[in-house]
Amino acid sequence: MVRKMSKRDAGHVIINMIHGRLECLHCGETQGLAFPVRVEMLVAMSATFRKLHVKCPRPKEGERCVRCGQSGHERQVCTS
Repeated sequence: MVRKMSKRDAGHVIINMIHGRLECLHCGETQGLAFPVRVEMLVAMSATFRKLHVKCPRPKEGERCVRCGQSGHERQVCTS
């Protein structure tokens, strides 16, 4: 079953474990994480970050790449 995304979904707000930070793939803003971190703190930080970025408009070029932070290509074809 495929779930339809609502206007409140923020699938573009992620925890990037490659770089150890929270990221908005629409506007590019990041929030660094200091590890180790308690699960409760990580959940609270990600919820706050998500609330700040849930309405960020998608860039015309597409979402930013998780690996390099640039728009216009998919992660699978990233050369970084």
